[in-house]
Amino acid sequence: MDFDDLDDAIEQRLAEGDTTGLEDFMKTKKDLKEFDATKSLPPLPRGKALPAPSWETNDPDKKISLRVFVFYGPGDKADDLHAVLAGFPKYVETGVYEWPGHGERREEAPAPDLEALAQDALEAIAPALDQVCEGAEFEGAPFAFIGRSVGCQIITVLSKAILVKYGMVPCGVIMADRAPPHIPLLSAEGQDLLKTDPDKVVKAFNYEQFEMIDRNMWSNDLQYASDTRDPFFHKFDCNVMVLKGKQDVKVDELGKAQSKYKTSTLRIKGSTETFIMPVLPQTKVGALTDTIASVFAYRQSVKVSALASDGKALEGNATVPDTVLIEGLVDFQHPRYTWPHPTCIIGTGFCGTKMAMMYMVHKNENLVMIDRHDQAGGDAWLGAATKHSRVQTDFGAFNVWFGQEYTWTGDAGYGAAPGVGGREQFIKSFKGPGAPPEGSGAGTGVDYNPVRAQVIGSIQYARKEYKMEELTKYETDIVGLKIVGDPEADDRYYELTTKKLGPTGTEGTCKVSVIYHFAGAYDINRIIDYPGEDTFGGQIGYG
Repeated sequence: MDFDDLDDAIEQRLAEGDTTGLEDFMKTKKDLKEFDATKSLPPLPRGKALPAPSWETNDPDKKISLRVFVFYGPGDKADDLHAVLAGFPKYVETGVYEWPGHGERREEAPAPDLEALAQDALEAIAPALDQVCEGAEFEGAPFAFIGRSVGCQIITVLSKAILVKYGMVPCGVIMADRAPPHIPLLSAEGQDLLKTDPDKVVKAFNYEQFEMIDRNMWSNDLQYASDTRDPFFHKFDCNVMVLKGKQDVKVDELGKAQSKYKTSTLRIKGSTETFIMPVLPQTKVGALTDTIASVFAYRQSVKVSALASDGKALEGNATVPDTVLIEGLVDFQHPRYTWPHPTCIIGTGFCGTKMAMMYMVHKNENLVMIDRHDQAGGDAWLGAATKHSRVQTDFGAFNVWFGQEYTWTGDAGYGAAPGVGGREQFIKSFKGPGAPPEGSGAGTGVDYNPVRAQVIGSIQYARKEYKMEELTKYETDIVGLKIVGDPEADDRYYELTTKKLGPTGTEGTCKVSVIYHFAGAYDINRIIDYPGEDTFGGQIGYG
């Protein structure tokens, strides 16, 4: 192959959009015609990689004179940005590039590296570029790029490929939330950890949403973030706006400043879970265990102790070593502010139980529940409802497990998911008190409105499922409340005086820091069981 053949091969590859390895054969920007701004560009050629927003309509009177392509960052999808982009001027049409493995392309395999991702982006917008390149009907029409995080890296590689293939450059570029292309997001240690323990790195970026996000997607996306390029890889021949955080410089300075703290690695005994905690060189073991117990213990009564790396117990007045084994904690997953005294929930009806479920899901078991009845269910269902009383909405909308947090906790599964744990009983046809002979409830296929016995049963089952019964004082009434300390102070608390109403009740005082009071129904209905109700077979109601 001579040089002419090599040139022909290069031109052929460029025509096909293959720029891999051709960085040294860079073309210069072509002198394109000036676009006639009175003309309107056609709508963007769409596809899964450049999806149309749901609100977009074909407006024949809309005149488009600028196209803006948006490139998002890790864990995002096009649909998340469409609502924001709806605020652009009418003469601008936006297109959000959808990565393989994200959004509408979630079933596709992710790109193996940044180069492949940028090549995929080029294929996505190539039909639009073909409309504005040299010799095309809309030659010279402007287009711009907006990128965030890894999106900035995609833009850098993509812009070079466009220059090579088309001789075109964007009219402007906006970069946000990303350092220059030669600086990886993660340090060498972070990149190694992403390979060996990806969840730990992903959690650092998504602490609050960690349980809900696609962790595999995130760990793959973060690999792109550390795929670097030479600082002279590409020079933009257009205006570039770089958006940076207002406090970035201060944070960087703090990161480089010498700290008076050292770090100690805490590991739960019998587990691989660790937590790196900054401590002063003179910090004592007793202070450390008190602190982590108040932050991570599920209950106040938990005793936390510290051991040296060889398993020997550490005295409370010893200084904290570099590595500490922790005994008494389950995990480091649920940090919280711990009040001096328990949180009190008054009432074990639907709302009180739901509130307690939320606490238990987040492993905040520092609770005490108080109710005047001898069982859970609340005044409304235990006292005011008859056996024929029904929920006015169907089981799917009114059940104690409604909410995404309860689909993966407890017995797991949504309340109406057949075959899921003990909850399954509440979606079967119910033929107990208050139900017609053919049965009542979600399982009938006709009547989805549960009766009193079903509602009470589901509340009581959920309480056992989330281990609330051991935290509850039944047959107990609150007859006095005293605020101890300054009502506005964080350390103030309430002293409740309780009265025993039955054999299981409690009498005395109880200190609590927070009170939730679900009063429920205060009316007492006159309920009569009429002869023949159970065999009548028709609808029975009270007015």
